[in-house]
Amino acid sequence: MTSRFLKQLKIAFLFFLPVFIFLSFKIVPLLLTPPSCFDNKKNQGEIDVDCGGPCPPCEIKNLQPLTISSLRKIKYSDGSYDLAGKVFNPNEKWGLKEITYSFVLFDDQGKKIYETTKEKSIIYPNESRWLILQNLKLPEFSSFKLNLEIDNYNWQQMENNFSPLYLINYEPTFEKTPFGNYRIFFNVYNKSIYDFDNVEAIVFIYDENREIIGLNRVNFKINHDTIEKVEFINNTLDKEPKGLEIFFQLSQ
Repeated sequence: MTSRFLKQLKIAFLFFLPVFIFLSFKIVPLLLTPPSCFDNKKNQGEIDVDCGGPCPPCEIKNLQPLTISSLRKIKYSDGSYDLAGKVFNPNEKWGLKEITYSFVLFDDQGKKIYETTKEKSIIYPNESRWLILQNLKLPEFSSFKLNLEIDNYNWQQMENNFSPLYLINYEPTFEKTPFGNYRIFFNVYNKSIYDFDNVEAIVFIYDENREIIGLNRVNFKINHDTIEKVEFINNTLDKEPKGLEIFFQLSQ
């Protein structure tokens, strides 16, 4: 081995040594990353992969997702819209104390053309809940398809002693006032053993052709084994109301 070759080898070593040191500081920490709840490994005393022990409960990992159905849009003569979508939480013990939602509009080719501002709501275990935005001034679209998007899935164990099946509505009545709007009322019977301090009635109003022409939200209180008269004034109807579809949920 000649002295010239040794000299070249020394120069190469001195050249690559800083590079080697630099890469060592970058690569070694990656290889020595401490266990976490997001490393796809069962470690650090976890009951299952990335759950249990120091991580969130495994129940959360196995929760069923929310399902969305019954998307509805109502357009009024002034050009404003009411948008509504029904969400179901199939989990028996887990709910969301805060969810963030918005409605997204798509054209006939599936291209996103508009998104509403984000609003917040709640959903209890094993509950169907209507998420609604009203009196929206949307851009003029010849037609659009509607979607409901939900974020902020922070699952928590919650109790829910309310079921809409506890409440029975009957005898809807429509009265036109001297001002041209409609006074609408119906009776509600609470057949449960519970008192409810803040129930929200979601009321879809139909015309004679079973087309939705209006939407109202009304809050009321009702004790167990009692009947309450729920009423409101609707100022947006362009047609005479002929029927109601009523859903009950706990108000936020």
